[in-house]
Amino acid sequence: MAAATPALREYNPQDLSNLAWAFAKLDHRPGVEFQSEFEEAALASLADFNAQSLANTAYAYAALRLPGAKTVLPYVSAYLEDRMRECGATEIVMVLWSYARCGFDPGARAIASLEKAAARVVGSM
Repeated sequence: MAAATPALREYNPQDLSNLAWAFAKLDHRPGVEFQSEFEEAALASLADFNAQSLANTAYAYAALRLPGAKTVLPYVSAYLEDRMRECGATEIVMVLWSYARCGFDPGARAIASLEKAAARVVGSM
């Protein structure tokens, strides 16, 4: 697996987030080296993630209780702020659950934005 790891930098945002999400759904905690390479690749491209990719990444870190959550979740929160209009019910729930599971407080402004987004999509929840 080590030989494939540097290729993570070549993944697009959707592929990175889908990879993390799939590991979480399979309840597979990748090795430390893989986690480090994944985190480096994800942080380098989080600005290009859409709301679904951000939510999938947050979900994966929280579901697997990866130690990198303390590094990744603040960036997810910051980038999600600009993509709140893209968020549907699923993304809002996944992100809030991730924050709660990791004990991450994104701050009053981010919580207010998530609450406003939740009110906007409440009919689809």
